[in-house]
Amino acid sequence: GMYPQKKVSQDLFNKLPNSEKVELINSSSIKKEIPTSQRYKLCGNAVTVDIVKSIADKIGTGREIILVSLFSGIDGFAEGFIRAGFKISHHYFSEIDKHAIANLKYNFPNAEYIGSVTDVSGTAIREKHPSATIVVTGGFPCQDISIAGNRKGLEAGTRSSLLFEAGRIINECKCDYFLIENVKGLSSVNEGTALYKTITFLTYFDFDSPQ
Repeated sequence: GMYPQKKVSQDLFNKLPNSEKVELINSSSIKKEIPTSQRYKLCGNAVTVDIVKSIADKIGTGREIILVSLFSGIDGFAEGFIRAGFKISHHYFSEIDKHAIANLKYNFPNAEYIGSVTDVSGTAIREKHPSATIVVTGGFPCQDISIAGNRKGLEAGTRSSLLFEAGRIINECKCDYFLIENVKGLSSVNEGTALYKTITFLTYFDFDSPQ
């Protein structure tokens, strides 16, 4: 089970209201280690911790940040920023897989669960931290993009279209930096139109934020 006090199946977890999910995760003592063979999933299938560190190095080391990790998995993004010398003063994360959540809480016990990406309010996060440096990270779902998936692209109703929820949160919280990853198949699905849509969408926000 995911929790020592209460066994919760993935199906039951998915059916819980977001408020109950948040309360359950943040009030429970969770521990789940991940096998060494699965470490490649730290940042999704396309980006390693070392790549995240190399990108974070360019922002500048030793800075204090608020981290908002979307589609967090077990959050190799956070690990990459920590290895680059950043201090995460508050760590928010959004994820729906109970095993990934359990492992993230094992590695980052002070991280705060904020529910499914569709329920996250970027406005509320910025209001809590009006003058802080906010970094948003995430690897949005690749099932509709990967060559191993159904290749539907970013059409409405697909899991990969949750990219637009990430964009909403980025825009609401007026983050200082954001880092979004996905698989190589993004460049070829729908004859390249999905990549064009992604770049265009993430470029034209109404505030200045390095991508």
